[in-house]
Amino acid sequence: EKRWFNTGEYLKQDYQSHIDSLLFFYQDKGYLDAKVVRDSIWYSNNNTDIYIEIVLEEGKLYYTGEFFFTGNKVLEKDALKACIAMKKDKPFNNSKFKMTKMYISNAYREEGYLWVQLKQQNHFRGENRDTIDVTFDIVEGRPAIVHKIDIVGNNKTREKVIRREITIYPGQKYKQTRMERSLREIT
Repeated sequence: EKRWFNTGEYLKQDYQSHIDSLLFFYQDKGYLDAKVVRDSIWYSNNNTDIYIEIVLEEGKLYYTGEFFFTGNKVLEKDALKACIAMKKDKPFNNSKFKMTKMYISNAYREEGYLWVQLKQQNHFRGENRDTIDVTFDIVEGRPAIVHKIDIVGNNKTREKVIRREITIYPGQKYKQTRMERSLREIT
């Protein structure tokens, strides 16, 4: 409709990013296999209007199943399940799945495990194989210990004033919230 678009110019790189956004939208609605079958762009006879046709293939609608964890020793299963941003039996939301992985990583960072690795395995089940159970195989590694805190670029404030605002110290196990609080207090 005319009221949707006033004027503008067609930019190929913007068009491709909008196609990608469209696919992300479908993946967040549970259509993980969505793809563009073809797209066409053409101008009107008088070259004043542009027409865009996008043909999509949605694919199967996937649902969220169960989450399982292996290899976790530092965090209990209940603490890891609390990090899940998705609801069982709802469409599998790809953005919320990425958030879930980030929440799990952050929970480990809070315990000092900066280099935790999450290896996921998806298992498809159900009559139509449309429910996804996810198993995270967790490699925790060792906790990070703060070795040294350097203060650089300081021209106005004495170093001891800055150091008294820091809540994380050498020799301590790294803790994400202490690091963030220290940064907030300094700036």
